[in-house]
Amino acid sequence: MFKRKFQVLLAVLLIGSVLLAACAPAAPAAEEVAEAEAEAEAVAVVEEDTAGFDWKQVEGTEITVFLNETPMALAIRTHIDEFTELTGIDLDFLVVAEDQYWGKLTIDLSSGGNQFNVFMSGPTINWGYANAEQIQPLDPYMNDPTLTPANWDVDDFYPWAFESNRWDGTPGPEGMGVGDLWSVPIDAVLSILTFRKDIFDKYDLKVPETWEEWAAVAREIQEVTGGVNEDGTPLYSVIQRGALNTTTLSGPFMSGVVSYGGTDFHDDLTSAVNDPEAVAFQKLYMDTIIATGPPAWPHQIWVAGLRDRPICDGLRCGRFYPRL
Repeated sequence: MFKRKFQVLLAVLLIGSVLLAACAPAAPAAEEVAEAEAEAEAVAVVEEDTAGFDWKQVEGTEITVFLNETPMALAIRTHIDEFTELTGIDLDFLVVAEDQYWGKLTIDLSSGGNQFNVFMSGPTINWGYANAEQIQPLDPYMNDPTLTPANWDVDDFYPWAFESNRWDGTPGPEGMGVGDLWSVPIDAVLSILTFRKDIFDKYDLKVPETWEEWAAVAREIQEVTGGVNEDGTPLYSVIQRGALNTTTLSGPFMSGVVSYGGTDFHDDLTSAVNDPEAVAFQKLYMDTIIATGPPAWPHQIWVAGLRDRPICDGLRCGRFYPRL
């Protein structure tokens, strides 16, 4: 992932940027001066905490960061000026939608185009990049005190999140969580059920505890409401992130397959996609979304400006429930 020694500095700052931005609303234009002062103060604090570390050892360098448009990418962009002030590195970035991101990244890595110095990735994808020798392990950079400041602490991360990015090259689960570190976690996605309590209370609906109950209550909601909110706008029982490519298979879908008793691969690494449990879940999941979700579901991916507004499908915002 990192092609030059200074890029570990960028990774450290991007991680901090995501954590900080998650707690702070975007500053309005009227507060730009105060925001600039706060950024300068933040840089001063970092410099004080890491006295003796040469933050400007590659000052004047230009790098390009490739981002998938997500809340994390938005958080990172709000702290670019802080990064440049601290390091003297000029940072350019390219942001594209998720359904375009992975293909463009694969082309750059496989062709040796070297257009991007730093990019967003993940454990399941890194295995392929590492096997093809398209990325480098990060441990040597992190362990070098001239490249990573002393206050960089692995214990600041959940162990499972950090270890999920390690792989020793052994095919199968035995090689996961051990060996070289191929990327640094900046976020973790959890799949949960959320629902509109007012709707459930009004129609005396039971909050689902199984996938079968989820499918049943989704259809019941459409039936009792007629698919219409009180203000006359369309109401859909279920909203899920979807795309006309393998993006749809991440997050909620794979979590659902596993929680339903299925899996992606057998122990011998043959595909389990056609196992009875996996097939049953795929049918339940897709049939329910098609029957009770919005028509635009296959194009419902991350939305720009997610910190400032709820997810929309082009019809109404914040009207979707339950969400897994």
